[in-house]
Parts: sequence; C-alpha cells; structure tokens
Amino acid sequence: MNMSKECVCHILNQHLDIRKLSARWVPRLLTLDQKRVRMNISNALLAQFRRNKSELWCRSITVDET
Repeated sequence: MNMSKECVCHILNQHLDIRKLSARWVPRLLTLDQKRVRMNISNALLAQFRRNKSELWCRSITVDET
C-alpha cells in the first residue's frame, strides 16, 4: 500500500482508537457484547475446571507469539 509504519500506527491509534499492548493491536474499550462473550467463555472454563481439573490442564495450550 506504500504507507510508512508510522502512518499506519497513527491511523490505528488516532482514528481507530486502537493501541498496541503486548505486541498486539487491541481496541481500548470493549463493547458490551465483547464483554459478555468474554464473561461466558470465562464462566465455561471455570465450570470445566471445577468438574475435572486435570483434564482441563491437559487440554489447555498456551502460545507466546512474540
């Protein structure tokens, strides 16, 4: 697109209200629906953890992309 990195960063930060956290671009504020989805996922994981702790740990995968 023939744009500098600084120009892209400026557009993301100033115009789209997105900032860089931990090597990723994320929205500054979550919408109500995004918060609800995160809460539902967290509750499901917590319930699964309470049912069978060892199985949850075996099925969990963490990745550090940086």
